[in-house]
Amino acid sequence: MLRHCLAIVVSALIASAVTAADFQVTNTIFEGEQKQPYMTTQTIFKDNVVFDHAMGQAGQAMIIDFHANRITLLDPVRKRQLSLDIRQIIEMSTYLRTNGDFSTPLLQFCNKPDFKIQAEPQINRVVFTGNPISYDLTTLPITDKRVVQDYARFCDWSADINFACAAGFPSQSRKVINGYFGENNVLPKEIRRVIRNGNPAQNQTVRSQHVYRWILNQTDLVTVQTLRNQQTVFEQVTPEEWIKGQAK
Repeated sequence: MLRHCLAIVVSALIASAVTAADFQVTNTIFEGEQKQPYMTTQTIFKDNVVFDHAMGQAGQAMIIDFHANRITLLDPVRKRQLSLDIRQIIEMSTYLRTNGDFSTPLLQFCNKPDFKIQAEPQINRVVFTGNPISYDLTTLPITDKRVVQDYARFCDWSADINFACAAGFPSQSRKVINGYFGENNVLPKEIRRVIRNGNPAQNQTVRSQHVYRWILNQTDLVTVQTLRNQQTVFEQVTPEEWIKGQAK
């Protein structure tokens, strides 16, 4: 039954990847009310492949190839890579969701989210209120549905790989947010995520800002080639070796 469901999911993914749009996103991430970002990443969409990397020489990267249904993680410090078919990621994520120890309210909610959604399209805002995690989004209306579809797929696959291989939260809660993009033809300009604590002073807030550029430039193409070169020469490792290496 599981393999039958996986076949349906993968077939849908392949069908949705027939066309693609080329564009670039700069993502700036802040902790709490800090004015200086703690991370900046760049996401390049080119020919049905997404190249996502943290800025800086030691920044890790991810390549999502929608043609091949494959995700590759790149670690430039250890010169290692983990390459997985989407079927493997779905199987890993499904196994963890079924057998994981979700003993905290946060993990339980992320695994089985039940948001109250309040949309204010006239001011390009939507709030997803959950317990204990909430998202407050400022959105950007988009007319090209290919752009929204590609971005939402990228976010879905990123959430799955972060959950399966990087000890991230269960991906279901973030997929609710991503689904809103496609249903309403919008992209996020700013996302504020708050994880509430019994003591409000200990609430955890992360804010991300997203700036889009609709034409790729020469710097983008150089970045794409650099990541492709790393993919050619970096050592291939297993998921277990990758996870062990990230824990060091």
